[in-house]
Amino acid sequence: MLLTNKRFAPFFVAQALGAFNNNLFKNLLVLLLTYKVTDYESGLSPVEVANLAAGLFVAPFALFSGLGGHLADHYSKAALIKGLKGLELIIMIIASIGLMTHNVYLLFACVFLIGAQAAFFGPVKYAYMPAVLAEQELMEGNALVETATFVMILLGTLGAGLLMVWFDQAHPLAIALCAVSALGLLASLRIPECPVLTHSPIHWHTLFSSNKVAFAHARENKAIWLSVLGISWFWFLGALVLAQLPELAKNTLILDESGLTWLLALFSLGVGAGSMLSERWSGSKVEIGLVPLGSIGLTIFLVLAFFQLPQNTGALPDVPQTATPFLDNPAALGFGIYLALTGVFGGLYIVPLYALIQNRANPAHVASVVSANNVMNAVFMVGSAFVGLGFGMLGIANTWLILCAALTNLLVAIYIYGLLPEFLWRFVVWLLVHTVYRFKVQGKTHIPETGPCIVVCNHVGYSDAVVLAAAIRRPLRFIMYYKIFETPALGWFFKTAKAIPIAGRSENEAVFNAAFQKVAQALDDGEIVCVFPEGKLTADGEVDTFRPGLLRILERNKVPVVPMALGGLWGSLFTRRHGGLSRLREREWGRPVDLVIGAPVLPQEVNMEDLRQRVIALRTRP
Repeated sequence: MLLTNKRFAPFFVAQALGAFNNNLFKNLLVLLLTYKVTDYESGLSPVEVANLAAGLFVAPFALFSGLGGHLADHYSKAALIKGLKGLELIIMIIASIGLMTHNVYLLFACVFLIGAQAAFFGPVKYAYMPAVLAEQELMEGNALVETATFVMILLGTLGAGLLMVWFDQAHPLAIALCAVSALGLLASLRIPECPVLTHSPIHWHTLFSSNKVAFAHARENKAIWLSVLGISWFWFLGALVLAQLPELAKNTLILDESGLTWLLALFSLGVGAGSMLSERWSGSKVEIGLVPLGSIGLTIFLVLAFFQLPQNTGALPDVPQTATPFLDNPAALGFGIYLALTGVFGGLYIVPLYALIQNRANPAHVASVVSANNVMNAVFMVGSAFVGLGFGMLGIANTWLILCAALTNLLVAIYIYGLLPEFLWRFVVWLLVHTVYRFKVQGKTHIPETGPCIVVCNHVGYSDAVVLAAAIRRPLRFIMYYKIFETPALGWFFKTAKAIPIAGRSENEAVFNAAFQKVAQALDDGEIVCVFPEGKLTADGEVDTFRPGLLRILERNKVPVVPMALGGLWGSLFTRRHGGLSRLREREWGRPVDLVIGAPVLPQEVNMEDLRQRVIALRTRP
């Protein structure tokens, strides 16, 4: 459990308290300038105060995230976290002076400063995790951080309201801000050091060039860049929907003051629950197959939330109504439930994307990539505000923004997954293995974490490749018969999985030669190639003779060979027993399937019959 791990726990506490304090301060300022107008003269309306505070907080992310990424890539991450937490305490002390002297300009300046501190902290936060956590811990680490962030945003919002109710003086508010910040600083002092991969001095022009460099690093890998866009879209969607909640709660759902708090709480708790589910359902690996699932859920439940709103059913009366408590308002309850489920699928959507960025980015440039992501997030969130303003200027009810957001989310998902079909391939893999089969894997540690290798396995059924892809954390390149690869209905699926088509030399020599060239290139690139040495599906459930094609691969690429054995699939719908695909009478749902992975065999020791016997032995292992 990472929460008890000395590498993670102090960092987790420090970042969680920072998220809480930032939102506590920002919401306190909005409430003070709204309800204590005589004490804090600003000359601004409550709406203008809220928008100005949000703008001052978000603007530094676009200005300083790139520089923050540069610092985190080239200097001690632990030292930066400690320094930034110290800076947070200084800003809170200045803010306290502003509270006690009723200096509005000083308070707004502190909003900008705390936004700048958060802009520097973000890249360090996400770069620290892959530096100290193993790959199988990344999903759990990101899930915990995202859950804590949304919960602390909620608690900061609620805390501001409670402090305003409990205390009528500025001094207790100032003490609360400084105390929370001091606790975060104390927690950060226990963060252990982690290695610095590169070192680069800061020049005067770094501030102006850092964002450009950060975006260059983010665009080096297509999957990373599309993940950045996907995360930014989520923040656009979230900001757009959440910005409509105050007006929806008051004028559409006819809720009292506590109603908005209920809606915000349900959404935040939903995101937290989805974040934790993503870690559980991923099997502690970076599972991007959950991203399409999240997209689908976001669209479905936003549409349902739209139709739950009273004015869309004609139920909203023309005369004013008395505001009701949340639990006594059926329409609000339904809307809140759908909003919570939207948050759940948002968590399933966003956590794997953050983990993918951390896992696939060059370790020396993780923070720069995260800073590029933060800049894009800020730009998209500002864009969402303009979209909301545009709808208002056109006189369109903000309820329609919910439906437009849902449908646009569907179009964005189709666009992104069309550019990077790997997401859909992993979704199909995840869905099949987690809904159809009960899966167990032994010997995962025999698959090398990095570097090329060949895995060989008995060929039981048509679903073998999908099952193996779900079992092994690293992507696999499968070799398959070219006529199946070219099947019109499934060709896109095999191409998405980056399968390598092959034919017999006498059948199609060009395809035969091209296959070995692609295999060699894949191994040169450090990938894993999966071979079914039998060359065909088993007709009787036994392991057939291994063909010698593997030896030709090893002549060119001297890589280890890992034997594996699938069990439990024989007799299923996807095998040749009793007519194969035409046989529908046997139970498929919940079928227990096991994969046993053996120790690697050195390339110079590979013998086809010996390799076959190893696979047979693995099949019989209890």
